[in-house]
Amino acid sequence: MRWTIVALLVLLLPCGSSAQQMIKVNMVELYDKVPPPPVDAKEAFARCEKVGEDNPTNCSPEKFYQPIVGKAQELTKQLEETSMKLVEPDKGSLTKANAEEIQKKMETMSQEEKVKYAMELSNQMGLGQRKVVVEPPSVTAFMQEYSKVSLETGKDMQKIGEESRKDQQMGEDRWNKHKDIDEWTRKEMDKIPEISTGEMSYREPKAEHALLLKSAEKHIALENEYLKWRRKQFQTELDKDKKRYISLQQKVAATGYGEEAKNLETKRMVISAQGILLGPVEGLTGMSRDATKEAADWYAKKLELEKQKPQ
Repeated sequence: MRWTIVALLVLLLPCGSSAQQMIKVNMVELYDKVPPPPVDAKEAFARCEKVGEDNPTNCSPEKFYQPIVGKAQELTKQLEETSMKLVEPDKGSLTKANAEEIQKKMETMSQEEKVKYAMELSNQMGLGQRKVVVEPPSVTAFMQEYSKVSLETGKDMQKIGEESRKDQQMGEDRWNKHKDIDEWTRKEMDKIPEISTGEMSYREPKAEHALLLKSAEKHIALENEYLKWRRKQFQTELDKDKKRYISLQQKVAATGYGEEAKNLETKRMVISAQGILLGPVEGLTGMSRDATKEAADWYAKKLELEKQKPQ
């Protein structure tokens, strides 16, 4: 029985959660570090590097966006680890309990005394029923702001469908215009005179190449117009995120990033709030990166065409 009690206490011994180092980063300041969508397709292409030999027009902007992506991933990992340490026992701290000493003390105790002693140890180790401590004003103000932002975010979820439909419609209109350019190119291609060598015939190379370049320029011009819309959308989203989250960020900082919180549940709430504050970094980055990739691909096709200029 005594070893059962001792083993239970040793296995469940939690870490000193109150001493856990909190994450002290102003998440809202990261919003301005996200590169907005490029001004035009040429700038988009400059952000990319060629990937793969099979498709010479395939390029990737991942390296360009890696600094902000890597920072967001690093902070996400830190927040997750900190949250886990505020919940899970730290097995590395088991050596703090000297099982042999506890066993010796229990050898002279009655069964009733052993149970009482085990309960005392449990409370000392943080396993007993936790008392809720009144939080200081800075933490209370944070909790109120957190509830407010959570409510606003919940209302936003109801608007996602409408915004998604707008994006989808914009995408469809854009690709329909690209298809119109392709159709125009096919019609113009039929007008190019053919050269016959007796056994075979083909379109006049220089005229065909000039048409393809003109078509590529039309595609790029369309992408440049799309980028203007994306840049405007990006700025609108950036301004909205700053307006919504700046107060929450200030109140998180006012709590010492959770260090002033007296209850573990409140500390975890601070971690949760920081995760919400970090969210827009991913959204803004994705918007910019996707626009960059799409426009860069069109520009890469034009450059590849220029290399194929007939003699």
